[in-house]
Amino acid sequence: NFLGPAPGSVFMVFKDIKLPVQIVNWSNESITVTLPPMAIRHDVRIRLDVILPHGQVGLQKLLVVTPPADVVLHPTAPQSPLPTNAALQAAGLLGEVGN
Repeated sequence: NFLGPAPGSVFMVFKDIKLPVQIVNWSNESITVTLPPMAIRHDVRIRLDVILPHGQVGLQKLLVVTPPADVVLHPTAPQSPLPTNAALQAAGLLGEVGN
């Protein structure tokens, strides 16, 4: 209940860099933010500074930001785990449609 109904500001601090963070939702009890895009290869420690509307630091929170998961691109689509109706018909395992 210490944040108050009026939004303040949130900043992300990394080493000597301080960037504003987009506030998605601000309430008396919680804040939801979106961090700026970061091209990182390894885990990075950051600090979020929550500044109340009157300018006082309301909260400082240390976090670890991880890089995005690796993306795997397949040259062809992976095979379906279940055979299609066409494959079953071709193998003679499925009667004609409508019978």
